[in-house]
Amino acid sequence: MLALQFLSAPVAVVGAGFGGLSAARELQRRGIDFCIFEKQPALGGSWRAVANRSSRAQIERGSYYLGMPEGAECPDSLPNYSSRDAILEHAKDFASRHGILERCCASAVQAETLHSS
Repeated sequence: MLALQFLSAPVAVVGAGFGGLSAARELQRRGIDFCIFEKQPALGGSWRAVANRSSRAQIERGSYYLGMPEGAECPDSLPNYSSRDAILEHAKDFASRHGILERCCASAVQAETLHSS
């Protein structure tokens, strides 16, 4: 669960798909505090929101690019033509390993937009 202290982070990342996780990792590398807001109940982007449980990658593991930063390439343990669940597990492992998962506010909805001057 996201601690309330992260809600005041100076940078908000919208979406915890592969692009959002990549952005979060880059912010982390630069020492910038952030919070990820994800509409779905868990991370994974379109692999969670659109793909069904029987969905698979259409190409082999070595050719498939997840849009993740360096160090998050498809591991050898990810099978060829990976299943949706295997890809989601890879994303979760990446986020967990780098301490990103704990900075994610899942099932987030926009209540209002605040502008600071």
